Amino acid sequence: MNAAKISHSLEFNLFYFWNLESLSILLCVDLIIFLETNIVKTISINLIDHYNSYYSQVALLPEIITCKGEILHNERNLIKKITIENDCGKPIPIVVKEFRTPWLLRGYIDLNFRNSKALRSLNNAKRLLELGVKTPDPIGCFEHHEFNCVRQCYYISRFWEHNYELSSLLYQGISYGQNTKKILLELARFTAKQHDCGIMHLDYNPGNILTRIKNDKIDFSLVDLNRLKFTRLGWKDRITGLTRLTLYPDKLRIIGRHYANINETDQDKFCRQLEQAHSQFWKNRTRQKRILSILK
Repeated sequence: MNAAKISHSLEFNLFYFWNLESLSILLCVDLIIFLETNIVKTISINLIDHYNSYYSQVALLPEIITCKGEILHNERNLIKKITIENDCGKPIPIVVKEFRTPWLLRGYIDLNFRNSKALRSLNNAKRLLELGVKTPDPIGCFEHHEFNCVRQCYYISRFWEHNYELSSLLYQGISYGQNTKKILLELARFTAKQHDCGIMHLDYNPGNILTRIKNDKIDFSLVDLNRLKFTRLGWKDRITGLTRLTLYPDKLRIIGRHYANINETDQDKFCRQLEQAHSQFWKNRTRQKRILSILK
C-alpha cells in the first residue's frame, strides 16, 4: 500500500472515531436533559395525627436544617435540634435525623419492598410507646423519592431533655458518686423491660440511651430506632443485647446481677455467661478495627 493510501485511511479512521465520540457525548447530554426533565421527583410526609398542624414546616425541613439548628451529631448521619411552629405559631423543639443517602439499589428496595430507615424509626417509636418503653415522642418522617428510589429521608421527634451522658460512666469510667450504682441498677431494669417486651436493639450502646437525672429520679429514653428487632428473646439474645453497654467488667457485673435478679435466674451463672460474651465481643471488635486500619 503506498503512502497516499495509508494517509487517506488514517484520515478516514480519525474522522470516524472523532464523529463517534462526538455522537456519544451528544447522546449523553440528551440523556441527562431527558432525565432532568422527565424523572418523577416526589416527597412523602407521614405525621402523627396530633402533629398535622406542623405539616407546612415539616415540608420545608430539608431547606431549614441546611442553615438552622444545633448540630447534635454529624458522622454517618446528621442529627440537628431545631424549633418549628404550627399553623397557630406555637413553637416546639424537635430533633431531625437526616439519614445518609442510600445507593440506588438500596433506595429502590427501601421504597418498593420495605420501609426507609426514617419510616422504620417512626413505626418502631410508636411500637415502643405502645409497649411502655420510653423514646422521644415521634412526630413523623419525610422522604424524598427519585428514580423510583428513596433518596433523602428524615426522622422527626420531639426533643427529649437529658442532662447526663451515659457513655461517660460506661465507656470512660467516670464515676457519678453515690448515684453510680443506682444508674446501673435502673439501666438493668430499663433493659430488662425491653427484653421482656421482645425488643432487641441491634446497636444497644450508651450513645443510644438518653439519660435524665432529676431529684434522684433516673429516666432513660431509647433512640436510633431504625435498628430494632421485635421477637421473643432467649437467654443468648438477652446476653448479646447487654455486651455493648460498657467497657468495664465490674460495671457489667453489677448490671448483670440486677438483670438476673429481675428475671429470677441464677446470678452467678448468668454473669459468667455475660462476661464471656462481653470479652469475646470486644476482642472481635478490636480485631476488626485492627484489620480495617491495615486495609486503609
